[in-house]
Amino acid sequence: MVGLEALFEANRKEVDKDVRMPFDSWMDITTVKAYTEVYKQLLRYIFRSKNIEPEKRPGYELTERQQMAI
Repeated sequence: MVGLEALFEANRKEVDKDVRMPFDSWMDITTVKAYTEVYKQLLRYIFRSKNIEPEKRPGYELTERQQMAI
C-alpha cells in the first residue's frame, strides 16, 4: 500500500519544482504537553459523566470497545 504523501508527489503537476514534505509530524515538547493535558481533561469528563443519571448525561455514547478500554 502506498501512502497518501507518495501519491500526492506522484500526481503533482509542477515537475520542475523540488519535492517538498507535505506534513512534518515533529512536535515541540510544549505542544505535546498541551495536547496531553487536553486529552486528560477529556478523559476526566468522560469518567465524571458516567455517574450522571441517564436523562442528564451528555449526548454521546461510548462503543463497547471504548467502555472496555476505560
